[in-house]
Amino acid sequence: MKTVKLIDKEGVTRNGRKVVVSTTFNTDITDIWQRVQNVSTLTEICKPMAKFSPCNGIMPKVWDIGKKYTFKFYLHGIIPMGIHTICIESMDENKHEIQSREYNTFVPVWNHLVRMETINKNTVRYTDEIDIYANNGLTGLIAWWTVHFYKHRQKKWHLLLNK
Repeated sequence: MKTVKLIDKEGVTRNGRKVVVSTTFNTDITDIWQRVQNVSTLTEICKPMAKFSPCNGIMPKVWDIGKKYTFKFYLHGIIPMGIHTICIESMDENKHEIQSREYNTFVPVWNHLVRMETINKNTVRYTDEIDIYANNGLTGLIAWWTVHFYKHRQKKWHLLLNK
């Protein structure tokens, strides 16, 4: 993890961390691109390390560019961690990238880039790149958890794609 300069939603510059976790999937890029746009995929791959419950009680079906989504966030599915907001900044079908700007009470900067690259017809490199800053000097601890969380998510992706 390297240290990076980040700007929070209030315009304040913060010293954060960059977390990068990659894997390869034996699938067609079209399949994974379609699945990553479904909110239900997020809820499935996060379990049991995290649970996202929509604040309005209605789980959206797909991510929309420019829309702000608010979720009650539960660590390990049971420990309430407050409201987590996800703003979808871009979804580039040609590059197979999705950029979100996220934040919550403890982590005011959680910028997440999902990148997919075709290696060959049935192999895709999938990368989660997260720029993160946490309050109260917890950036290092949260970055450590983030590495494990995204490794878990990618393992769950493998299970999902092999169903």
